[in-house]
Amino acid sequence: MGLGGIGVDVTQHSNAEAERDVLTAAVEQVGESVVITDREARITYVNPAFERATGYTRDEVIGQNPRLLKSGLHPRSFYKAMWAALRRGMPWGANLVNRRKDGSLFTEDAVISPIHDASGATTSYVAVKSDVTHELALVQRSTELIRERALIAETIRGLRAGDTPEATAQAICRRVVTLTGVVAAHLSLFGLDGRALPIGFVVTGQSDPPLRRLPAQQSRHLRERATEGPWIEPWVNRPGHPYNQLLSSLGVHAVAYAPVRHEQQLIGLLVVHLKGSVEEVAVTEALPP
Repeated sequence: MGLGGIGVDVTQHSNAEAERDVLTAAVEQVGESVVITDREARITYVNPAFERATGYTRDEVIGQNPRLLKSGLHPRSFYKAMWAALRRGMPWGANLVNRRKDGSLFTEDAVISPIHDASGATTSYVAVKSDVTHELALVQRSTELIRERALIAETIRGLRAGDTPEATAQAICRRVVTLTGVVAAHLSLFGLDGRALPIGFVVTGQSDPPLRRLPAQQSRHLRERATEGPWIEPWVNRPGHPYNQLLSSLGVHAVAYAPVRHEQQLIGLLVVHLKGSVEEVAVTEALPP
């Protein structure tokens, strides 16, 4: 009696499944948002990075159109250009300003590509997007710092040799208060006894306040601290401070201190008062060295 059998080689099938499993795991774990839609632009898949970036869960967006993220900041021509490229079978890339579930805006570097079947027909679309909100903010802030430093440096270069120290101080303070978030600036010179002698004070939108000396103990503390370099600290109510009432009325949130040096010697201190939730550290960065 003979025994017959049929053998089926499933190696190729197993390899394909293994590759698919690796690809699925990779897409699930990458830091970029991945969105797949069908031909009618209905979402069929999003990865966990999409959920983290947008605040929407997978269940909330499956079957939805990606337009639920639209911020309303892009003109219709922006999306027409996108669809013109995709319908030609070409990938399309740009920075997209979108809106999270909580209403906040964020910017994504997005590349959207059509997916083709064996015949070349488009069957779906895949978008890979990176949140670049923070990076763009840093670039914008860097540009602002360059501009603000140039303005202050221009003021300093434009001061005439015959100007008095008081006129020089006022000109510097007047330029400093043009920086974003700054409501007041004053400049003092240190005497031989360590006391700070105010020679300039400007408040944005107001006439220049009278110059008043700080208490001796506070002056000496500032001079000692200034030898270590610039610093920032929260503004607190100081009843003994000569400008306490004025600064409190301005809604000062923090104070930045920038030592003034001449030939490496500490000669004074520029004090900058900041309002609201401004990015305080940027103020000392904007001041020319």
